Amino acid sequence: MADSITRVTHQSFGSRMGGSCKGLIMAPIMILLSIWLLVWNEGNSITQHKALEEGLKMVINVGTDTIDALNENKLVHFIGKATSTNTISDEVFGVAPPDGALKLKRKVEMYQWTQSEHSQTKKNTGGSTTTTTTYTYNKEWSDHLISSTGFEEANGHQNPSEMVFESATMVADPIIVGAFTMSSVVTSKMEWYQPLTSSLSTETIADDYAKQDAKVYNSYFYFGNSPTSPSVGDTRISFKEVPEQVMSVVAKQTQSTVSTYTASSGGSFLLVEKGTVSAEDMFLHANQAVTAFTWLIRLFGMILIWCALKMVVQPLQVMADCIPFIGDILGAANDCVTFFLAFALSTIVIAISWFAYRPLLSLGLLLLVVAGGYFAKKRAKHNQQEIPYDAAAVEIPQVGQFKDRFPGDFA
Repeated sequence: MADSITRVTHQSFGSRMGGSCKGLIMAPIMILLSIWLLVWNEGNSITQHKALEEGLKMVINVGTDTIDALNENKLVHFIGKATSTNTISDEVFGVAPPDGALKLKRKVEMYQWTQSEHSQTKKNTGGSTTTTTTYTYNKEWSDHLISSTGFEEANGHQNPSEMVFESATMVADPIIVGAFTMSSVVTSKMEWYQPLTSSLSTETIADDYAKQDAKVYNSYFYFGNSPTSPSVGDTRISFKEVPEQVMSVVAKQTQSTVSTYTASSGGSFLLVEKGTVSAEDMFLHANQAVTAFTWLIRLFGMILIWCALKMVVQPLQVMADCIPFIGDILGAANDCVTFFLAFALSTIVIAISWFAYRPLLSLGLLLLVVAGGYFAKKRAKHNQQEIPYDAAAVEIPQVGQFKDRFPGDFA
């Protein structure tokens, strides 16, 4: 059952105004940082896309049975089964995959207190605020140490100061695909873990002290009194493996191994995927990843600018909060205005970056837009000229005609 406590704090108008004025110092720094980030992001995106375009044109499909010295330092693509002549095991717990594996991961989790908070702020007449914050404490399994010293209420919610065991990853060395030896850069990308298929036994644990305290519960080694009713400080350990399997690689051939390929644009890449994947599909996936990352940084940069602009107008917001109703209206207006300003500024920065990194393409697109607008305007003018208007050809009915048809109305 979760524990919770509530704290109520008050902030005066003067304190709020002082805090908002400090934001005026941070705002320019944040804007400059976001501009630099957006410019770097566009340059990195263009560099990586150019590198991948070059790689797709230059890649050579090779087999894995033998290594051709003529392909030295060239970009190669191969598909084969990743295996290893060495076996791996966790020396502390004596756990080893039954049929051999490429990687073995030990995941250590400790049952600990966690703190979450929810705040609600009320604006008072005169510019002060009253904030009600509720801190909620739950017990959860976590694979990292949670410090309880920063908790609002540490008394009764204390966590251990260290974990008894640490998580670890064991890699079979060397991992080979036919005649090629996989470098550490390649093996670090092989994150295709699945649950360990072998059963656990406390008899394999090397440390006698740990062996006495350990229990096997489901697929865990458990250290504590009751796995079904854990206490703070209890530890559970699970294992996952990357089994031998077919993989696809695009990389630079360097003697009997492979390494990262650097293109003429300065961009570099090394592509690794699970299963049988063609070179074309691997480059497609890499381009999609670069595009997704580019848009993520664009969004982050725009949000950073938006936060900075909100800091700039924050003193006005605090002054308006002297009358809560007026402050709410001005706050909504400030959010809308600063959002559109942030969107416009980030768009301008991105456009200028394109001109800087790809001047010819940017100029071509600009000329295309201008030409399209010119011809659209010319076409509209031409369409108007195709419908002649002759005032003399329009017959205006005479009054006499109406008298003949409706004599009573003109009596």
